[in-house]
Amino acid sequence: MKRTIVVGIVLLLLVLLSACSDNAVYQKGFGYENHVTEPIAIAVKSDKKVHAIDDFSLDFYFGAYYEIGAYSNEDYRIISFALYFSNNEFFTENQIGSNNGVLDYTNIADAHFIKEISIASFNTDDYRVNMNVSGKSFNHHETILIPDNTILNYEGFIFTVIDIVYDQTTEQYYFGQNGYQITIYYTHLDNDSIELE
Repeated sequence: MKRTIVVGIVLLLLVLLSACSDNAVYQKGFGYENHVTEPIAIAVKSDKKVHAIDDFSLDFYFGAYYEIGAYSNEDYRIISFALYFSNNEFFTENQIGSNNGVLDYTNIADAHFIKEISIASFNTDDYRVNMNVSGKSFNHHETILIPDNTILNYEGFIFTVIDIVYDQTTEQYYFGQNGYQITIYYTHLDNDSIELE
């Protein structure tokens, strides 16, 4: 009888611990990739899967595998890398070669501008990414608060890191070809919280 009670208690503790571990860690983008097609890499991590909508932040890891060089067209000058949240892919209509440049890349209709990093800073070891068979390791990460209007009425959002290019002939800014994005999916648990998938 005592053995049955002890086994029951142990099983109950295991169930409780596994339920707690379900909310323990969320991570995406750290794995090994056999064929890297972009110079930029992004990963995201959180110590929990359930978040309050009005206090939702994640740890974003990002950088480049190697130094980003200049474009062959001398009229194009990379001035920075910009970070955005969005609910769809917003940059293709304003990409180099689109003839649809912008005067203010910090104010894009379909995207929330977070910040920018100068090309000189981005090309240092502070933003270097390395990969081996164990996965990716990042020299840079930061915790970023996700605005609630990015997640309300949606089931996912995109975090984008992309180069901002100044075209000296048009005197406008374009999104370059050195960029990457990661999509974070979640489920609304109620009006106040979400769970990362």
